[in-house]
Amino acid sequence: MLTKEFWGILFIVFVGWMLVASSPDLRIERGCRPVGWTGNVVVSLSSLVVPDHQVRVKGWFDKLEYGCRYSAWRLIYQEDFNKWQAAQKAEADKANSLAQELEPGKAPRTPEEALKADSEESAQ
Repeated sequence: MLTKEFWGILFIVFVGWMLVASSPDLRIERGCRPVGWTGNVVVSLSSLVVPDHQVRVKGWFDKLEYGCRYSAWRLIYQEDFNKWQAAQKAEADKANSLAQELEPGKAPRTPEEALKADSEESAQ
């Protein structure tokens, strides 16, 4: 019974430590840190048992930790990033369309000039 409570409290402390982080990148890093800790232990054990494969095991756990970070980022932040990217693209498209309306070498019209040109066109 006591072991369940110990692991439960340890898990709650870990989640709290992860959520207290000041930035999203740090939260993701802290959330995936147990993968790195496990990797360090396994690499140490593999260096004792099969020293020739230490580098390969380290590479596996580096990829696994990267996969954890990437998956967490996609799960939590991908949608917001896509919205931000779409807004940036819309702004760029708007700026490009305005630039194409201008004739080369000609300064843009002021609002007063635009009103004057519109009123002259409607009078004719």
